[in-house]
Amino acid sequence: MCGKIVEEAWELSRDKPLTEKISFTAVMLGKWGKEVSSCFRNKIQCCKKIMQRTKGRNAKKLMELYNEQEVFWRQRCKQLWLREGDCNCKFFHAATKVRRKINKIDNLKDDNGIEVGRGTGMEETMISYFSNLFAVTDTEFTSVINTVDSRVSSIQN
Repeated sequence: MCGKIVEEAWELSRDKPLTEKISFTAVMLGKWGKEVSSCFRNKIQCCKKIMQRTKGRNAKKLMELYNEQEVFWRQRCKQLWLREGDCNCKFFHAATKVRRKINKIDNLKDDNGIEVGRGTGMEETMISYFSNLFAVTDTEFTSVINTVDSRVSSIQN
């Protein structure tokens, strides 16, 4: 499902610059995540009401929902060390929020050492940095080549 969201967001923003595509995809994934997490809450509440009316006959369905919710949050917060059966949803939510806060880049320093943030040149700084990093430069190889012993003679060549 997540892959479809990414493909759809990428397709909808095909005429936009890369940074806008990524931002739009992130927004779409965020909306999807909120829908999925709220769906669990609603489904569990509904299932509990049915269980009360049917005197516990829907317990298997409720357990399946709890397991699905646990897997969702475990994947979301990337806590690989958690064992099956640990149903501490508050912990999953807190770990996800902490990870988001740690991974968030609020500002960067540009080439001149000036701090820039979102809306104040951070995007341009990132583009400039990676453009310079991966740009083709004129390099003088003669000094390097002259230090390497020739294995092929001019006759063999």
